[in-house]
Amino acid sequence: AVGLTLAIVGVVAFGLSGVFWLWLEMKGVRKWLWFGLAAVLTTTVVGIFFKQEKSLYVNTIAGSRVRIIKKVWLGFWTRPILGWGWANVDYAFEAVDWPVKFNDDIYLDKAHSHLLEVLATTGVIGLAFYVLFLLQVGRNLYGNWQESKGEDKLWVKTLLVSFAVYVIHTQTNVVSIAEEVLFWWIASAAISRDTPS
Repeated sequence: AVGLTLAIVGVVAFGLSGVFWLWLEMKGVRKWLWFGLAAVLTTTVVGIFFKQEKSLYVNTIAGSRVRIIKKVWLGFWTRPILGWGWANVDYAFEAVDWPVKFNDDIYLDKAHSHLLEVLATTGVIGLAFYVLFLLQVGRNLYGNWQESKGEDKLWVKTLLVSFAVYVIHTQTNVVSIAEEVLFWWIASAAISRDTPS
């Protein structure tokens, strides 16, 4: 389904999951060299994205991601501490006109970046708690993976890779309810330190 909808980031996420799967098995310096390469590539892609911000053509398309992300970011700065309220990213989007005012603008219910959405709706305080939660989930999954053996190790590794792909994918796309349900199921399993069967 991902390939048929031409969702490029979804296809990339499949590739990333394979790379991350292999990365978990690497040892020593080689593992961290690959991590460094991934960091450089990620920084390059983000840099290219923000370079597009200077293109007036991209910025005057009502539904362009550059415009959506920039408007939500600027809207966040009008209420930075507590945000606009849960699920109110549309208010943050409407709070600022950028780069020009649109008389018939789009309705935005998702920010195309989950961390930005959490930031705009719950402010710096909410984002801090959410990032701490994500770090704890990742830490627990990684710890469970290192401690487990046999089939359990494979299962926990699958959960860890799925969690990592979710975190990456939600920064680039609007996610489905099914994907969020899967995330919360994985997160609850990780926080409880039990491996679901």
